[in-house]
Amino acid sequence: MNRILSLAVGLCLIALAFAAPAFARDKTLPPYFTLPPGMTLTNGQDSLYEETYGEFEFYEPGTDAKILKKGKHWLAGLSIADPSGQMLAKDLWASVRQAFLDQGWTIGAEYDENPFSVTLRYTKDGKDVWAYLKIFGLDDVRTNIVEVGDPVFTLVAPPPAAKPEKVKDTQDFPYLPALAGSTLNNSSHEDGPMTVTLPDSAEPQLVGTGYIIKEYSEPFGLSTILFVAEYHHALEAAGWTIISESAGPSQTDATLTAHYDKDGRNIWAYLHDGGGSYSIQVADVGAEGDLAKQLKEDCHVALYGVLFDFNKATLKPESDPVLQKVLDLLNKDTSLAIEVQGHTDNVGSDEYNQTLSEARAKSVVVWLTDHGIAPERLTFKGYGESVPVASNDDDAGRALNRRVEIARQDCEN
Repeated sequence: MNRILSLAVGLCLIALAFAAPAFARDKTLPPYFTLPPGMTLTNGQDSLYEETYGEFEFYEPGTDAKILKKGKHWLAGLSIADPSGQMLAKDLWASVRQAFLDQGWTIGAEYDENPFSVTLRYTKDGKDVWAYLKIFGLDDVRTNIVEVGDPVFTLVAPPPAAKPEKVKDTQDFPYLPALAGSTLNNSSHEDGPMTVTLPDSAEPQLVGTGYIIKEYSEPFGLSTILFVAEYHHALEAAGWTIISESAGPSQTDATLTAHYDKDGRNIWAYLHDGGGSYSIQVADVGAEGDLAKQLKEDCHVALYGVLFDFNKATLKPESDPVLQKVLDLLNKDTSLAIEVQGHTDNVGSDEYNQTLSEARAKSVVVWLTDHGIAPERLTFKGYGESVPVASNDDDAGRALNRRVEIARQDCEN
């Protein structure tokens, strides 16, 4: 039936929770959900999982409409004693039903299906608590309880400094601290590209040619939605822009992508919680090198982080920090004249890629002239897919090839 099918995901989460690392032994069911005689935790503490802030989809009593409740969240595996060994699920529930009513719970709905299930609600002492019991058998009663409430945020992230900070392998990012109770397990510097998928974009876009990634063991009781909520709140307060995030009752992991573009900084962060551990990946574009020095030595420089709408020449606002560095360079050296070059990967026809690359190069020139650079100091040219810098056989290589470069006009390019 529809209700059984739609709850399958929730039951999978319970199974995953029981397989997670052991939680603190002082975790208990809430005092208003006291187990009556004959009802026990199936495997003691190993059957109980508590999240400081979690969520579950209940059903509006009398309907098949889902209703999402968030707050302190318990998942438990329970057993109901059956001396005869022959009681049906609805009879097992009937044997403990009155005890829950005596505690102050109300019956929202009883679903006499296979398996039997019941929705309960507790509204005493200023609390609003929802519970859902699904009875597969006397030793298999799967239970979700949510005490509705808002998260209490504890994480504070200081804004990045005006100059790139030193990031030590043995410490957190200075501007992206770990959650309380976490353990730093590994820190590494990677030379590969860091890509992000922006909203309304069907392809990953490269925002850095190197990154640092730190991996942590997560604290007890951390849910995926609390992970995202904590970092969303802390980063937004520190001046970051939240680009995208993903967490929900049907997900066993969560992600958040954020961008910081103040005080001359250009930092991208991708956070991922996989359940039991999480990682923070950062590309600090401002720390990648001296643009003027690179241009002087190599005659041309790739401007990774200049981003466009999918298959269009429309610049995304996240491109501004990189373009601002080009603007600063041109304002500082008034004799410098450059060619803006557009490049694509090999997806699509040669003619299409040539046209797109030229239009994107032109968009950068328009941005620079709109910001005060004399048009005679700028030219643009599209190269299509003709000058790849990496293989087009995978997403990472194609992201490297989709780029804008600037080249000195006094060099032979």
